[in-house]
Amino acid sequence: MIDFARNEQEEKDFIIDITTAADTMTIKYADGHESTEKLSRHNLNFYRIRMEKQAEDNMDYAYDTIAKDSFKVYLKRFLAIIGGIISSIVVFNVDIHIIIKIILTLLILLGEVLYYLYNELYLAVLADDLSEIFATDYYLQNINQFKYYDQEVGENGYIVPIEDIDKCHLTQETLEKISSLVTEFKKEGIKDKDISLTYGPKNPENVL
Repeated sequence: MIDFARNEQEEKDFIIDITTAADTMTIKYADGHESTEKLSRHNLNFYRIRMEKQAEDNMDYAYDTIAKDSFKVYLKRFLAIIGGIISSIVVFNVDIHIIIKIILTLLILLGEVLYYLYNELYLAVLADDLSEIFATDYYLQNINQFKYYDQEVGENGYIVPIEDIDKCHLTQETLEKISSLVTEFKKEGIKDKDISLTYGPKNPENVL
């Protein structure tokens, strides 16, 4: 899960990933620290529910942050273009040797290109983050398609756990397809706990 935390204090408790081994689970937090606990369905569900709650509480903040960052990138790009044009005009109106003018103009153009490429890379990162936010939002709104209550053990079960959105790079489109498959399986009388899907790397928690 990407870091939706609103501030440094919140980052200390904001879970971004859960990974499992044979009998242990590692919880990773937004501030970089990790904790290790015994792997059990109860422990796993406790942290998954926390991930669901924190994502739900901070979803609006996540959308706002992406929107603001994207606007800043486009604004800076526009200002950089204007600045480059003005700089070029100034250079050609300054009384210096033509060779110097050409060199300075080329340096300005090179700076514009490098800045453009940097912004393109940053926009690609923002696009990936937005894709995960869309997927997480869809997941939370349709969570009954991916999560169920197992009465036999008295614990929640997951067809798709929330940490797999980031771990397996699940998009909203992928989740919609999974949801459609789950609906079809249920219509055929298959119980939630008997539904098993292959959509990416599997970990021990997928069978809990």
